[in-house]
Amino acid sequence: GTLRPGDSVRFDAMTRRSELKTYLTGRRTVMTEKDTYQHESTPYDRAGDDLAYILRMMMFYREAGGFRYTGLWNDYQNFVDLSALLKTGRAILIAEVPVEFDRARGADLLDGDRPLAGPKDKHRTIYRFVFPVEEGG
Repeated sequence: GTLRPGDSVRFDAMTRRSELKTYLTGRRTVMTEKDTYQHESTPYDRAGDDLAYILRMMMFYREAGGFRYTGLWNDYQNFVDLSALLKTGRAILIAEVPVEFDRARGADLLDGDRPLAGPKDKHRTIYRFVFPVEEGG
């Protein structure tokens, strides 16, 4: 969704929830021909070029099932994976800056002092905020 300046979101017992792994893998429960239920996941699209899709998997690689789910190793930029923080009682808010407001361009990846990105490369600025979560009564 979209949060505008000054907006807030409240989560409580009535807030619809789903497991992060379910969201990441597209897992759903289906009825088989034998009237039993089983879980099925959408296979990870290794040929996909949707940056949001790729970044989601990089940011929660282990939580999604890692190599078993993606069929890919997470050696390149594995520091992006925030899965371990999910077990620490913290919430992770991910925000993307709309291109028209992205004046600062976030951080550039460099090799020494040379930019790794070219002028025709796709660009997105993603902010990740980690907050402590207090259990409400």
